[in-house]
This record gives sequence, structure tokens and C-alpha cells, in this order.
Amino acid sequence: MPGGGALWDAGYTTDRAGQTAAVDTFTLFVALRPDRPLDDAAVDALGVTVRPGDDDLRIWREAGRGLLRVSTECAAEDLEAALELGHELGAEALDACPGSLLEVSALGDEDSLVWRSEV
Repeated sequence: MPGGGALWDAGYTTDRAGQTAAVDTFTLFVALRPDRPLDDAAVDALGVTVRPGDDDLRIWREAGRGLLRVSTECAAEDLEAALELGHELGAEALDACPGSLLEVSALGDEDSLVWRSEV
């Protein structure tokens, strides 16, 4: 790097004396209403398409309400950054399963932040 220093992976910032600041872990939840009803096989197929390799990813449906739910864990600097990552997760889910994004939530140890569609 010009002028010295080090490159840090995403989610880490340097603090005094080259120490790294803590990065919190958040749980992300996404709720969407698919354009078409999903059966168990379709939900299982989404698990292969949306974030393959994410061991924390969970996808399930609420058949009575016609909703698809997606959740995972992420590291982020703060709750607002985690909510942005939740929107990215929602976009990925919508790419694999067209529909309407209804809600995105980021939950930390002490607080949560929720975005809801105005539909």
C-alpha cells in the first residue's frame, strides 16, 4: 500500500496501533411472497441456488400464508450495514424466486432493525 499500512478484509477496520475493531454477527431474515405457489421440491431447489455453500442459510415456506422465508448469519460493522446485507439477500432470493419482497430484518444481540414494504 502507498504510505505503508495493510489491507483488511471486508468487515474489518483498523483501530489505533493497527488493531482491528470488533465486527458483530447478525441474523438476517427475509420474507417474500412468490409469484407462484411453491411446493417442498421448489423450496429445496432454492437452497441450492441461493448462496450455495452458506452453511447458515435456511429457507422455508409458510404454506398457509403463501410466504417464503430466508435466513442466515452475517458479519457487519453495525445494524444498518447488516440490514443492507439483508436487502442483498432479499435480492438474491428474488432472482431465484420472482415475487414481492415484503420484509427484511437484521437482528443483533441487543437490537434489531426492520424494513417493510409499503404494499
